[in-house]
Amino acid sequence: MLKKIFLTSFFLSLLICNNNFKTEVFNKYSAQNIGHQTSVYSISLIKYTSEPISYHFSWLPTSNCIINTKLINNFKTDNKLFYSFNFGLLFSNYIIGMGIHSLKFDNQFNNVRWDTYFLINQIDFKGWMINTMLAYNFNQDFSFLSISNSLQKKIFKYIDINLGFNITKIDDFLIKPYFGIKYNL
Repeated sequence: MLKKIFLTSFFLSLLICNNNFKTEVFNKYSAQNIGHQTSVYSISLIKYTSEPISYHFSWLPTSNCIINTKLINNFKTDNKLFYSFNFGLLFSNYIIGMGIHSLKFDNQFNNVRWDTYFLINQIDFKGWMINTMLAYNFNQDFSFLSISNSLQKKIFKYIDINLGFNITKIDDFLIKPYFGIKYNL
């Protein structure tokens, strides 16, 4: 009985939500850039086509745990601040984790928090790392599922490039391509 109640509330939360802010979250804040890495620390820059640059800092404290933060504060029309904290458990080709995100000082959506649960699969194909992430983003006002696919290639000893896109269906299918560069310390 408890399982049926949980599944019913889960699927209802997918249907009843605030589409305006949900679309904003997907378009501006959904790229997590958390993945397997060979170094203990890394710094990444992610750029969507029409959004500000996001800064990602990753730390690998143990061989099976990764901690990642994200910061965006370069907005042209508003002095808002976005930051997130992601925690993942590493397995051979998978990462299972969660993220806590916060948007502060926004003119329209002030002091909003939401959480993310994610599963990442990584495959090595002829020197290219193919990452696929299934993420569930939610808070009390919205929820949605998104899929991220990216190709990552080491171009120098400490520098990787990343090409990817996020996709979801909110009202229509939304696709956001992005480019990233990562420096492994």
